[in-house]
Amino acid sequence: MSVTSPSAVRRLGWALLLRCPNCGGAAALRHWFAPRERCPSCRFRYDRGEADSWIGGFQINLIVSELLFAALFVALFLAQWPRPDWAGLQRIAIIGVVVAPVVTWPWGKLLWLVIDLAVRPARTSDLAE
Repeated sequence: MSVTSPSAVRRLGWALLLRCPNCGGAAALRHWFAPRERCPSCRFRYDRGEADSWIGGFQINLIVSELLFAALFVALFLAQWPRPDWAGLQRIAIIGVVVAPVVTWPWGKLLWLVIDLAVRPARTSDLAE
């Protein structure tokens, strides 16, 4: 009997639900800004040992948060067309670029782990105590 790993789509779904991207069995966060060190279900170590792995999570967070913010900004602009309230949109823009990365923070690292697991499947060292 062979063991199959979850599909990237399934892993993505788990990450979006803030679950372990390796098994989906447990919450990946202790609280909003602090991921667990390991998954309580499968013992997957979220820090896979690379010194700069946080950069990937940061980039994913930046991309996702800014795309969401840009979509909201364009929607507000179009809703006010043909006379947009530029002062109001500027205030929303300033608040949005500060708030969006904070709101999307937990997903950055988990989405990066989904990408990392697609490229480098979990090793026994990732699951060891």
